[in-house]
Amino acid sequence: MNGAFKKAAMTVCLAAALAGMAGCNGQEVKIKTEYQVLTLDNGSVFFGKIGEVNSHYLLLKDVFFAQQQVSEDKKEVKINLIRRSEDLNNPDYMQINTRHIVLIEPLNPASKLGKLIQNAKVAHPDVASPGGQQSNK
Repeated sequence: MNGAFKKAAMTVCLAAALAGMAGCNGQEVKIKTEYQVLTLDNGSVFFGKIGEVNSHYLLLKDVFFAQQQVSEDKKEVKINLIRRSEDLNNPDYMQINTRHIVLIEPLNPASKLGKLIQNAKVAHPDVASPGGQQSNK
């Protein structure tokens, strides 16, 4: 198979899997966790709730990303979780071109990252509702 054909086949398989349809192996793909991890082909990683999916775009709501902060003495690395709705442009959601999604994983709520998200939701419950829309409180 040439590279373009492989990429096109993978895109079709990913779109089918995301839509909950029969995937490339004939099995239905379902991610049952509240949040999912999306890795893009440019190395960006986002955490959020997958919404609507079509053959070209995936809607990601209640989106977070991690940012590393290294101490001045470079002995400690701290992970800061940033909610996209608190970013400069205050986006409620992201529409991601499915051709750029490399990996989708479930985010275990008991993981370190899952706990960071839960803490962020408790600390700022009015930033975004579960649907990813701004709260009017």
